[in-house]
Amino acid sequence: MIAAATQRTLEPGHAIELVRNGAIFDAMEEELARARIHIHVVMYIWKPGRASDRVLAVLAERRRAGVPVRIVVDRLGCRGGFTDRVLPKLKAMGCEVRLFHVPGKVGLARSASRNHRKIVVVDGRVGLAGGWCLWDKFLGNGRAKEEWRDVNVRVRGPGVRFMQQAFLQNWRECEGALPPPPELIVLTTPELSPLVLVEGHVRLTAYALFPYYLPEQLEVVLGVSPDAPEWSNF
Repeated sequence: MIAAATQRTLEPGHAIELVRNGAIFDAMEEELARARIHIHVVMYIWKPGRASDRVLAVLAERRRAGVPVRIVVDRLGCRGGFTDRVLPKLKAMGCEVRLFHVPGKVGLARSASRNHRKIVVVDGRVGLAGGWCLWDKFLGNGRAKEEWRDVNVRVRGPGVRFMQQAFLQNWRECEGALPPPPELIVLTTPELSPLVLVEGHVRLTAYALFPYYLPEQLEVVLGVSPDAPEWSNF
């Protein structure tokens, strides 16, 4: 039933950790600081404040280390200071930022469609998802009047690539360019969803995917990785 509802095949090998309330910011800082390949973020609400400053500090450090950062923020959800006080800082540190469905730049029907996703993907290795937003109201444990409660998850395993796929779907919808190889290996097929992302060793990618389907059309964008020096021999 779950597979039918999500149109995804259930796969083993996941590790899922519940992250409640304000602890999600500790988890974000921890995982973002470990980034070596890229950081991808989709966020509905992002407002200036203590929560934002904590994330900005880690992103700035990772950008100094040369890690690409790509961010999608909903244009209406980020009202309240993001474009004036947060966006300039992100651009100054070299982050790529896209605003989702900016009214006036898309048609009326699309401008009414908002992006409520809250996803963070680090290196295609670990993902965070849930109901939190980058707003000070989510910092506590819901015990004070101005504190909001929420439940989130930290995910490792096959599900992370679907989170990666969700990010890239929104990124491309905002006219963001595909990340270059070897950062990503991108397989596009007409039968499946528009983009299937698999990261890591090229040889592992092929063996993992081809036994399950043989698409009529297949576009493969490959890149050289230090961990796969013999990729061209596949």
